[in-house]
Amino acid sequence: MKRTLALFTLAIASVLLFSTAAIAAEPAVGYAVPKLQVDIPGVSFESPVAVMLEKGGEGLSINFLGAYISGVYKYLIGFALTIAIVMIMIGGLQYVLGASSGDVKNGKKRMTDAIEGFILLMFVYVILYTVNPETTLFKGLKLKYIKEIPSENFFEPSSADAIACTASGEVLKDVNDFQDCMLSHFGSSEAEARAQLVSVKYKKRTYSVHSLIKNDFEAALAAIDNSGVDYDITTDWAGGTFNWRCNKNNPKAVSAHSWGSAIDVNPSTNPNCPRKCTDGNESTACSCVGGTKTMSCEIMCNEPRPYDMPQEVIDAFVKNGFSWGGNYRRTPDYMHFTHTRICTGG
Repeated sequence: MKRTLALFTLAIASVLLFSTAAIAAEPAVGYAVPKLQVDIPGVSFESPVAVMLEKGGEGLSINFLGAYISGVYKYLIGFALTIAIVMIMIGGLQYVLGASSGDVKNGKKRMTDAIEGFILLMFVYVILYTVNPETTLFKGLKLKYIKEIPSENFFEPSSADAIACTASGEVLKDVNDFQDCMLSHFGSSEAEARAQLVSVKYKKRTYSVHSLIKNDFEAALAAIDNSGVDYDITTDWAGGTFNWRCNKNNPKAVSAHSWGSAIDVNPSTNPNCPRKCTDGNESTACSCVGGTKTMSCEIMCNEPRPYDMPQEVIDAFVKNGFSWGGNYRRTPDYMHFTHTRICTGG
């Protein structure tokens, strides 16, 4: 009987596990919560909860697996109790009927096996708790947030026109007047540009900038602090200064970031918006950079004010020799500031 009860319980558990293996995420704003295709009494899932991690930083507490295991175990306990009661009733009937003939052995054995099987199932929890109480708590998984890094910082040209961007200084010349000026004053190659970089520490960030713009860059940061504006330009780590690469909006040219003479401020909330993202033509591809979990880059680019940078921050950079990308006509680049005191046009 014990073997029969154990096999029956195992079969029911297998059916439950396989029937709930397919999980569909509900299309809702926020975090998706699994939905079982076959409802199991006692099994429910709560939305992930934001928590502070022990080692620092923010994360999510997700207890989908723990809730599932706990709910299925409780369901199986109730199911096993029902089977045990039925077997005891059958055994009792056999015992009564067999009493008249003196044969009560089968009925007594059936009742004994049913009780022993249920007790054994209950002892699973006791055994786990005795070995290690932590195995019975079903704590949620705590996952650390991984911030999305916009493709702006990793832009790589794919067309033949972009070859000049990664070639030698001779090929880089005559692309435009701004680039010729930068090649002449700031370095004609990545190696020359890197050799002239200096570090500027600001809050929790250390920026690599060209030595020629260091004073203006520090003056802009000081102006932001002195303005009293409540805005942290270091929030989004995807922003930054030095990165030898092509210009995203003009792959034939080198980006001003290549000389450490430009900075992107919080790209996720100050997007780069090509014309195709704002012309209302849904048939054209939009390759904007930026956006958050709650608002895509495409939607943000079509907002009346598609950036969250305060005017005080913009003024601080502009008054210290920088041009703001938000003033670009063809492709507004709200995150971007280029130093143009020495070379204009960037």
